[in-house]
Amino acid sequence: MQYASRLTRMTEMDVIDFSDSVVNRRGVRDPLTPTCLCPMGVIYAASMELGMLTERIAKRAGSDLIEFTGP
Repeated sequence: MQYASRLTRMTEMDVIDFSDSVVNRRGVRDPLTPTCLCPMGVIYAASMELGMLTERIAKRAGSDLIEFTGP
């Protein structure tokens, strides 16, 4: 929840340039672990809102997943 409250406003450039994006900015991303998929989920959703990613292409790409397997 801390991440969402710190991520208040995004511009088109935040979606286009992830490295300088508010989504990835230190201070905003601090409460997350390095493997957290939330920032990319925000980028994908914003891309769809801007019309940069169609629903059909998003469905074809599938989901992001990190799977931990044990011994």
